[in-house]
Amino acid sequence: MNRGLLLTVFSCVTLFSFASHLRCGYITAYKENCSSRAYTITITVFTNTGSNVKFGGDGILDFGDGASMVIPEVQTISRPDLGYNVGIATFTINHTYSGPGHYLISYVEPNRNGGVINMNDSFFTLFYTQTLVNTDLCSTPLFTAPPIFAGFSENSFNLALGVTSKDDVQVTYEIVTPFQDRGVPVSGFILPDGITLNYLTGLLSWDTEESDFHHPGEYNFAVMAIQWIKDGETWHREQDMRVDFQVILGADPLEKFVMHDNQLLDQYQRIAVAAGESKTIKVFYEIDDQYQPKLELFSAFPEEALSFTTYDSVSTSSGQDIKVGSLIISPGLDDIRSNGYVVTVRGSHVAGSGKVSSDLSYLVYTADELPPLPNPIVTATEDDLTKVQVYPNPAHDFLDIDVAGGGSSTVLIYSAQGTLLKSQRFESHATMDTRNLPAGVYICDVRRNHVSVKKIKIIKSQ
Repeated sequence: MNRGLLLTVFSCVTLFSFASHLRCGYITAYKENCSSRAYTITITVFTNTGSNVKFGGDGILDFGDGASMVIPEVQTISRPDLGYNVGIATFTINHTYSGPGHYLISYVEPNRNGGVINMNDSFFTLFYTQTLVNTDLCSTPLFTAPPIFAGFSENSFNLALGVTSKDDVQVTYEIVTPFQDRGVPVSGFILPDGITLNYLTGLLSWDTEESDFHHPGEYNFAVMAIQWIKDGETWHREQDMRVDFQVILGADPLEKFVMHDNQLLDQYQRIAVAAGESKTIKVFYEIDDQYQPKLELFSAFPEEALSFTTYDSVSTSSGQDIKVGSLIISPGLDDIRSNGYVVTVRGSHVAGSGKVSSDLSYLVYTADELPPLPNPIVTATEDDLTKVQVYPNPAHDFLDIDVAGGGSSTVLIYSAQGTLLKSQRFESHATMDTRNLPAGVYICDVRRNHVSVKKIKIIKSQ
């Protein structure tokens, strides 16, 4: 059940080799001995098997400590269960860091898949992904379900992006703009209306009825999975993983499907099951049996703590065929931890030459009752905030940003709807050109060492 970046110059021949195949991907870093600084680092990518280009060969893996390498070509394994022309390729290497601290591991390659609808010129846009590691922790997040998804443009659905880790730490999720290099967002990114993200389970929902932008085709997004540790009343952001994922929308379905369960839970789908007790959840996937419906379980729990069986049934009210999944959660004493386990049930069925799917995710706590909702915040103190100045406000032609104390900083300007419009890296001072922005209200987010330290509304005057 369980299953860079190096700022480098590519030659024109390499960059525009007219090869396109990388759909999405992510980086994980894992330590067998948690007290060491020796990592097993793996890049996992999902590819377009319709291309004859292999993963690697001209991609740069940057370890974040001054070392980097060109990874060799890697053969793709076809995964028709994930969608039409979808494959997976991985590259794994061991790397030891000389000292403690945070290291930003990243990978860049010129072969992003062409034809992505919600960004400009994806064929000529670098593929980039990154993971920030803290050597005090044991591993970065690991996915419980593949981050690639096929759905229908006229059928709302959910996509599970939940992760697990050897470390018993709080994990939260946020939607971010995909990058094409370190600190450089892709051009023209659009986040369609109707998309929401459960910040505790990583379940992304796309209500296509609320969105005018859901045409059939390929869409790329990115989500940050962030690991936090609480010290007293202060949450500290320790590690994060930027995950590129892809949604492939088909045309109108031959028949719409519905997925639901028999639970009445809070909006974050949290469940408390104490060690030695059990909880049964029934999941229902409603679609005609001719489409070969299937239910699968993905979880961070040890196998012995879960039981999952499926069977066919028929709705007594509508006569609709139903695939039913019976999930029994029975944690033992060895499964007790402070933070929840993500459990995902994925329903899928055959549609034309591929498959479509939808997910339900739960956050299971091994406790008698649910804990208070976690509210991780940035590690900035009030003193930090006073050291960040954004002026003038209102702005006319230029916006100035001052950050005291040094360190790598980034300023990002978003529209009032949350679309990233501009970004700029700097050390202590930046001047951002706002002349091409229409008059209106914008969000300015200043980040230092990858942590947001000030987020304010700014007004752009005529």
